[in-house]
Amino acid sequence: MGLEAMAQVAAALRQDNRAPVFEAVEFAQPVVAPADGVITLRLLALVRAPDRIDVALRCSQTGFAVDHFRARCRFGGKAEATLLACPTDEWIELEPEQDLYGGLLFQGPRFRRLTGYRQLQATRCCAEIGVAGGSAWFGRCLPGELLLGDPASRDAAVHAIQACIPHVRLLPVGVERWLPGNLQLAGP
Repeated sequence: MGLEAMAQVAAALRQDNRAPVFEAVEFAQPVVAPADGVITLRLLALVRAPDRIDVALRCSQTGFAVDHFRARCRFGGKAEATLLACPTDEWIELEPEQDLYGGLLFQGPRFRRLTGYRQLQATRCCAEIGVAGGSAWFGRCLPGELLLGDPASRDAAVHAIQACIPHVRLLPVGVERWLPGNLQLAGP
């Protein structure tokens, strides 16, 4: 959700409804939403050039003094991502909902999109991610459009990798370059 929020503020500042290309993304400190409380987010954005906006996300947990996430958003030009094919059509006998979620994977029902594996090894995996549910992600007073597609599907990509290294908690720390793509797919 942090990347989505950053994309939304950059697009609003630029008055552009397209998703930006993210560069130099840093996840310096996680934002953990408390189960029984409220957290407030603030977004900072600075136009560095007509096609470049630097953004940061801060939160009330750290008194808005820490950039939890930082990135450079670029607009314009063509940027196409390439989907890679799985090496096999066979399924691994593993039920993520029963075998992974609630234990190894701590995410709640809304983020449980990992549906199965075709390959699972210590250094690589090929997983299937289910499609979006249809519920709104934001309150009624905010736009409902997601510039980056379904956040739970993106999060499930990290869930898939976590099964490769179950002995440590996986938290991304950065991304060199992230290309927007159509994640509003009709099927897994």
